Amino acid sequence: MYRNARKGFTLIELLVVIAIIAILAAILFPVFAQARERARAISCMSNLKQIGLATMMYVQDYDETFMWQPYPGWSPTQPKDPVTGITMPTLGFWDTLQPYVKNQGIFSCPSNTDYYYNGNYPMNYKVNYGDNELIFTYKPVAEAVLQEPASLAMYADADILWGTFIGYEVKDSDGQYRRYWLYSDPKIWLYGVKRHFNGLNAVFCDGHAKFSGPPSIVMPPDPSGLYDGYYHGLRISDKGDWSSADPVN
Repeated sequence: MYRNARKGFTLIELLVVIAIIAILAAILFPVFAQARERARAISCMSNLKQIGLATMMYVQDYDETFMWQPYPGWSPTQPKDPVTGITMPTLGFWDTLQPYVKNQGIFSCPSNTDYYYNGNYPMNYKVNYGDNELIFTYKPVAEAVLQEPASLAMYADADILWGTFIGYEVKDSDGQYRRYWLYSDPKIWLYGVKRHFNGLNAVFCDGHAKFSGPPSIVMPPDPSGLYDGYYHGLRISDKGDWSSADPVN
């Protein structure tokens, strides 16, 4: 009577199995990483949507005008804006909107791992979104002057709170000059850093949020690196002159 011998794996078979696992991992890991980033981008979009809706509630409570974002150099020893001489507010939009959102976490993008800017503000939580400087400007902007609020970006992904830096001026196909959210070298100026799939999430003045798509490249390139490109989907003004009395239309 013979006993059946138990056959083990050969070295070649083990190497084949390991090779197959390595190939599957190489294929699936990028897919999993992309799925995780997609989930983070959706969460970011939800944050911006809530921030936009909170801003709209603020606007309704304050005579249909937007808040003024304080200058980054504000301090108790310099209470007035150095350009206009107007006494500056001491709270950024993230603190101003807290009574409406009661949530500090929505101001943090889950995809952001960079440092965050806080200047001299009384801020103790992370803020990864920047504003349209032509809406939150040196004087209250009335909601009524926004002729096309659905096309004006209010907030978007940013590494600094002044996310647009007045924007990049473009002559559009209809001959009108408009300003768009700025894209710059992320190692120099930090404006419009491409955080999600080569673009930004943004919320608009009517409360809807959407993805910007990739930035358009400025040609010829700006040697300073400040105007590397712009987001054609994120309009901030129809005016070429940002300092005009009606800066957003």
